[in-house]
Amino acid sequence: RSGLVQALMSLSSSRTVAALRPRPALAVEPSSSVAGAAARMREKNADAVIVVDAAGELLGIITDTDIARVLAEGGDPSVETVEVTMTASPRCVRSTDAAVDALTTMVEKRFRHLPVLPPSGSSPVVGILDMRACLYDAIARLERHLSHVSSAMSSALSRSGLTAAAAAGTVDSLVSKLFTPTLSEVLGEQLGAVSIASDCSVAAAAAAVRA
Repeated sequence: RSGLVQALMSLSSSRTVAALRPRPALAVEPSSSVAGAAARMREKNADAVIVVDAAGELLGIITDTDIARVLAEGGDPSVETVEVTMTASPRCVRSTDAAVDALTTMVEKRFRHLPVLPPSGSSPVVGILDMRACLYDAIARLERHLSHVSSAMSSALSRSGLTAAAAAGTVDSLVSKLFTPTLSEVLGEQLGAVSIASDCSVAAAAAAVRA
């Protein structure tokens, strides 16, 4: 598990998925076109929609990445249906599940979205958990926790005889090690952005991003 997830697990095991305030789930029918799903997403400033049957049962999920794949592969989003493009039977969490467990699943499985089910039953889907929202919440909680811990450690080190500056330096060093490695060290040579011409087609741009 990542250091971030391990740190969060030590903070609280009682915080639930519902406390992360999942976004309301946008739903489309399996016969809807990919273009129609994209229009719904644009209308609500979302990057994923769930696919449900007439009874409201979850069939799949389609994201902006899936739409980009359709374009990159030369498909016609006005013709292709979400039933063909979606990720069928996606992994889900319940609103009463531990938030840390949901975050762990997203990090380890590299999921950007998780449909959220009610405490019991399989419908209706009550929301979609977004990785970005989870990480923002997690980092904010971790920063608040570290602030309290840093203050306590600095006070303890000062009482042991260190100067205030030396105590602060020691704590800063420990905090720095907690957040190592840095993003640039992890990404390495992958930091370069994809470049395209201004008259490049959307399909060609999508293909360049996927390459």
